[in-house]
Amino acid sequence: MNNIEFINSILSHSYDRFRKERFIVYKKYFLISFILLSVSVKANWNIKFPTTGGKLLWTDVKVVNGWRIQENLVTGHCRLLNPKKIRYDWGSFKNCTATLAKHTEVQSNKKIAVLIHGLGLRKESLSCLVPLLEKQGFQVIQFGYAAMLEPLESCAKKLHSVLKEYEGEKYFITHSMGGILLRLYQQKYDVEIEKAVMLAPPNKGARIVDSLKRLNISGLLGVNGKRLHTDCDGLPQSLPGIKGDYMTIAGTKKSIFGYFPLFFFMKDQNDGVISIDSTRMNDEVKHLEVKAYHLKIMKHKTAQKAIIEFITK
Repeated sequence: MNNIEFINSILSHSYDRFRKERFIVYKKYFLISFILLSVSVKANWNIKFPTTGGKLLWTDVKVVNGWRIQENLVTGHCRLLNPKKIRYDWGSFKNCTATLAKHTEVQSNKKIAVLIHGLGLRKESLSCLVPLLEKQGFQVIQFGYAAMLEPLESCAKKLHSVLKEYEGEKYFITHSMGGILLRLYQQKYDVEIEKAVMLAPPNKGARIVDSLKRLNISGLLGVNGKRLHTDCDGLPQSLPGIKGDYMTIAGTKKSIFGYFPLFFFMKDQNDGVISIDSTRMNDEVKHLEVKAYHLKIMKHKTAQKAIIEFITK
């Protein structure tokens, strides 16, 4: 055996040994992970760890002082998150409620402001309004839901679950499809709305959805987005208007780059996604137009000022 063969033999032996040792290590990790998973499933054992807060598969079913119990759209199990999105518990709704009671409880407040985000967004999209509302004495509830994947009827049921414990006057600020969810929620549960501000709502439907529907690709907008067309059988046209005092705020500024190629589908004035005419309802009284993009309208100073002035009068 020459030197090269000897070196190859040593390297081959070392590699085979490395593979065996690595396999043993992976096997140990697998067994440990399996045991931990089995224990957690059987005993509902929980490790506190950070989450992203839930966007695609989670919808709030209880919100108290920033703590929230969310239900998973696929598995149906619940989890409890603290205000920093750390998971404190999981399992059944009853189990999460018991854990929640150890950390906080519902506070009575005469004025409740409920924020409902739009399609493809999350509750944090309206966070810029929270300090403004709290400064006016409102207790703020940010409702998060699986806007793309969970039917709005189910989301409305969970919104009702969140709000039924709050007895104060309820004010709503919605963005885009959140306004349609609000209309559906009021229709199903006949709740009293003190006042509502709807930011860029597709109250008459969205013409972009009409165009995508003709191309047979409206399904890209999820189970709810594809229902926002302007036909009489579309969800917006089938719902009654808001019962109570409300106003709509429409954007008039579209971004060529930010919404390409969406603006090609719209000939009338719009915010890049929703046309101004679509935001209005037949019984409209209070309506405001601001020079803002669809996704930035909640940050527009004029819109924010109008929101506060309207709900505090």
